[in-house]
Amino acid sequence: MIVKAPPLDKTGVDKTDKIFVVVFFSLLISLVGIISLIAVTKGPMKMAELTITNLDFTIGDASTGKIIIHVINSGDYDVTVSEIKINNETANSWKATNSPTLTLGATETFTVTHEIIADTKYYIWLFSTEEHLVGSYTNTA
Repeated sequence: MIVKAPPLDKTGVDKTDKIFVVVFFSLLISLVGIISLIAVTKGPMKMAELTITNLDFTIGDASTGKIIIHVINSGDYDVTVSEIKINNETANSWKATNSPTLTLGATETFTVTHEIIADTKYYIWLFSTEEHLVGSYTNTA
């Protein structure tokens, strides 16, 4: 029986040893990355979330129409609303009854002045100061 010698590279090192070393270090680096992610993640991620509980509409033109948005902070930390969009357009005129910042579990009412047409569907999006979508709702006037 003839046994072949393993293939050698130019320096006389067994090529299979080189492959083993490369694979070993690749796996080691991957394992270190996984352990780092586990150490950083320490539990479920916290979320900013506002639940829109109801919308009220007042039919009218751009100066007299209103959308009343009732929300509760159902997330994991305080949230400040910095932008409201209606049908993908930034609402130019809106105000909070008390404050645009909602603490955990707090409720708030936002009033948006906007043209409201009967039997029209309105999509509402609330964005935080971090520019994250924190609440959305769809309803028909």
